[in-house]
Amino acid sequence: MKSTKYLPSLLLFLSVCIYIIGFLFSYDYLIGDLYSAQNRVSAIRSIVEYSVMYTSFILFCSFIYKSKYLKFLSYIMLVGISINSFISYCCYLVYGTGFNIGMAVSVLDSNIAEATNMIYDYLLPLFISLSLLLINSIIVIKFSKIKLPKKFSFIYFLWFILPVIFLLKHHYIGYKGGGPMVKNVMYHFKDFKSAYQLNQNMSKIKEHKVVYTYQKVNQGIETVVLVIGESVRKQNMSLYGYDRKTSPHQDALKNNMILFTEAHSPAAITNLSIPLMLSPLTPEEYNTKIEKVSDNVVNLANSQGYTTTWLTTQNNIKGVTEIASYSNNKKWVNGYDTELLPYINETLNQKGKKFVVIHINGSHPNPCLRYPDNFNHFDSGNTFDCYDNSILYTDQFLGEVFKKLTNKNAALIYLSDHGLKSVDNKLIHTDSKESTQVPFYTWFSNTELKDKYAFDKDRNQSISISYLYPMVMKLFGLDEIKLDKIENDNYIKLDHKIIPYKELE
Repeated sequence: MKSTKYLPSLLLFLSVCIYIIGFLFSYDYLIGDLYSAQNRVSAIRSIVEYSVMYTSFILFCSFIYKSKYLKFLSYIMLVGISINSFISYCCYLVYGTGFNIGMAVSVLDSNIAEATNMIYDYLLPLFISLSLLLINSIIVIKFSKIKLPKKFSFIYFLWFILPVIFLLKHHYIGYKGGGPMVKNVMYHFKDFKSAYQLNQNMSKIKEHKVVYTYQKVNQGIETVVLVIGESVRKQNMSLYGYDRKTSPHQDALKNNMILFTEAHSPAAITNLSIPLMLSPLTPEEYNTKIEKVSDNVVNLANSQGYTTTWLTTQNNIKGVTEIASYSNNKKWVNGYDTELLPYINETLNQKGKKFVVIHINGSHPNPCLRYPDNFNHFDSGNTFDCYDNSILYTDQFLGEVFKKLTNKNAALIYLSDHGLKSVDNKLIHTDSKESTQVPFYTWFSNTELKDKYAFDKDRNQSISISYLYPMVMKLFGLDEIKLDKIENDNYIKLDHKIIPYKELE
């Protein structure tokens, strides 16, 4: 009798374990964080938060199961949570990776025939998710006969209340500038919502056809690599005079660079800045003519006979993922930026002309999470220790890419989407000159290429990284075009108001 009495609680514990294992499979970087002294507390907090929300969700299902009119809703919710876990187990057990926006897009783009061909690969994840559904059904039936005291009734609604709190915190307390990872018991819902919106946006953008009529003036550089950093302050790079040696690999190759000393981003957050720098889209057009991003450096490369590849550790970003979709090859990777290196190596070893875009996490807040625990070079108690370590880690990453390009006919462009402003020992996204000063250079594999492809703009004058588009044209063997937005040098603020950059505080 005692074992029967405790059966519902034991089943609930088992259910939570199955759910949390699936959650860790989807966000597999948390597994590494559990072994990191620096990140362990954050990882444990996430596990506890999702465990609480999930337990509340199951208890809520048992609560509404009591009503004969809501029984069906209870089962629908349980099916939904099982599908959510099925996706997680599929990712890890079948594909050996966590879930990301790229996989969500692939699922939405797949058809019945493709799914049928892989049905045997899905048997184990399917068994686990169906077992979870059976266990949860028993739990709901058992707990529906138990009545919680009124003072504990809030437990039923924590699965809904906590995501609202997380959302409010994200927007009004700890705003990070990018799209929120809103915590929710159905944690894959946001991925598929983003993927659906992406497909809708892409259908509109793809309708805007671009015909390129540029004339070739030379064959262009065979391998062009564009590395887009994240939240990188040039003020914290030794390449730009910082007193800490944070960019030794780049420092050593300075003679092979065309280095812009006064570059700035056209916006202070990623989803504004990157579409503007990868296309001729102007700040004034961002809100009304976003379809013009169909004219972008990736599409341009395709038109010039380059095989295009987009590699990233970033998730879905409005206006950015749309541009990425124009690439012949696309890969979203979870984990630290160095996880991209095998895919970079594979891409660069392919024959023919290549244009490779590498969008990394770089120094994205929280910078302490952007490098492994054993890469703690700066540890003096300085406010910038974590941030400088992330800059150094990016430098090591770039050093590996430089090695792979050294003996090739190649050029590498490095820049950051924006910087950050230091306020009260915190680094924040905001509209300011300090938070928009970024690294911007082109490295060439030999000095002959550097001399041949010298750009029209003065490298020591203030310039927007929107100049990237004409730069890429020149590397592809085309004449640079003059863009009015470069000459006007307008800036789009966080509230989407447009001002001349020189008027920014």
